[in-house]
Amino acid sequence: MPFDLTPKQKEVRKTFTQAYRYFLVYGGSRSGKTFFICYAIITRALKAPRSRHVIFRNDGVDAKQSVGNETIPKVVELAYPGLQMKWNDRDGYYELPNGAQIWLCGLKDKQRLDKALGKEYVTIYLNEASQITLEAFELVKSRLAQVVKDVNGKVMPQKFYIDLNPTTSAHWTYQIFVLGKDPSDKREIPDHKQDYCFMMVNPTDNMKNLSSEYIRSLENMPERQRRRFFEGAY
Repeated sequence: MPFDLTPKQKEVRKTFTQAYRYFLVYGGSRSGKTFFICYAIITRALKAPRSRHVIFRNDGVDAKQSVGNETIPKVVELAYPGLQMKWNDRDGYYELPNGAQIWLCGLKDKQRLDKALGKEYVTIYLNEASQITLEAFELVKSRLAQVVKDVNGKVMPQKFYIDLNPTTSAHWTYQIFVLGKDPSDKREIPDHKQDYCFMMVNPTDNMKNLSSEYIRSLENMPERQRRRFFEGAY
């Protein structure tokens, strides 16, 4: 069966090609957020030799086990079968045949974090941002600075991706992306409409990859959990 994105993932892919710098993808559980963003990152890495990309989670063990050992290999298996990616365990990154690197890092892992923050990237991804602080977001944002050309000789746009199962509207992702406000002082964020974009995806958008029993279990959750994990609402 040939690899294909869901209709919602195709919609998100189209949005990713637009000129925004910061993208928030939020929604319910198992909606395909992490899979698709990892797919987008690998695609970007293949297009830009010697480019650097980094995926952060709050915990480094989670970054390696969940994203590095599960999601990325699954994306490669389905979308890019035969692609050889070499894992560098000492520094914590995958290297592609064209010299591009995809780093995995935990924000609580000071040694690896310091090493990762010593470099610049053309793509940054905060995975499961409900666990990540505003201070961490502001810190890693400064590393979105690598200037690199793609295979066509064009400068690749720098992109910052964030995903999460939404929590409360007090969370910094809602304040920044939805309200366009700086969470620290509530001032309006300059160039917000030009630079920031948010999208919602939910389990029902990923039905072909989920069981009906799983969908039903989300539907039958208590109201608060149902809103978060099924409806994908803050």
